[in-house]
Amino acid sequence: MKKLLLIITLLLTACTSITSTAIPTIQPVKIRDEINPTQVSISTPSDAQQYTFVLLGLDREGLSDAFIVANLTLDNPPHVVLVSLARELFIATSDGQQRLNAVYKLYGYDGIHNYMREVFGLEVDGVIVVNMQQFESFVDQQGGIVLIPHANVSDRCGDDEYTYQADVAYQLNGHDLLCYARMRWHSPHGYFDRQIRHFDVLQAFVNSLLQKILDDPVATYQMLDAVVDTDFESGLDVMLETVYAYLLAGQQFTLDTYSMDTNILVLLPEKPYRYVPIVNLQEWMADLLRK
Repeated sequence: MKKLLLIITLLLTACTSITSTAIPTIQPVKIRDEINPTQVSISTPSDAQQYTFVLLGLDREGLSDAFIVANLTLDNPPHVVLVSLARELFIATSDGQQRLNAVYKLYGYDGIHNYMREVFGLEVDGVIVVNMQQFESFVDQQGGIVLIPHANVSDRCGDDEYTYQADVAYQLNGHDLLCYARMRWHSPHGYFDRQIRHFDVLQAFVNSLLQKILDDPVATYQMLDAVVDTDFESGLDVMLETVYAYLLAGQQFTLDTYSMDTNILVLLPEKPYRYVPIVNLQEWMADLLRK
């Protein structure tokens, strides 16, 4: 059931070297891009298989601090798109009107599927959930994880002040890595800067597991199984085997990362921390997944 997280991890292992670029001011905002040449030729169906997942990172109140859409296309070459959504997105659906970060807490897995369908026009294959305590514990069990920030960061988390330089490696424990993902008080764009840092944390997480996955994917799956929840019930065996075969054959995936920001969102003045879109989100998402 929880093979979903291992699959996402396997996909990202093929994209471990990400080149940072300045955030463009045009819409949509494309944060980073890496195109690796195909190393081997692998036969794929004439119609590429495509899968869409949602990755949720919950805070201690059960709200989703991180909300990332992951789209996989098994083609030649295979391709991964990650889209970080704004937790303050405020849109009415058939379940009611609330911020995006409250959807899972209020309506569970079904609410996420319904929200993605109504707001973004996406049929989601599965949802992965991890909470703060699980995250911190997992990182500490690995003896910490090496983080390489994509940009300079100076911010506060609780009573602690942190300063990081771009492209410098830092060995972080679970608490400090979680703070890197969550802090936003002194960041120029607040929550929106935090969304971008979520990609750095994902990359650090994947880098730490790369050799473990290649050496023993089953044991790695069992290790991850203890710290995540998912609603994906079946049908992943073939996909998992296919992805692992790509990696073993040296096939490199291409990776694109995107994030919502105020180029497509506007703040509601009467409701603090509530943003509404100024574009059609179904068209916006479809455009990202076509690239």
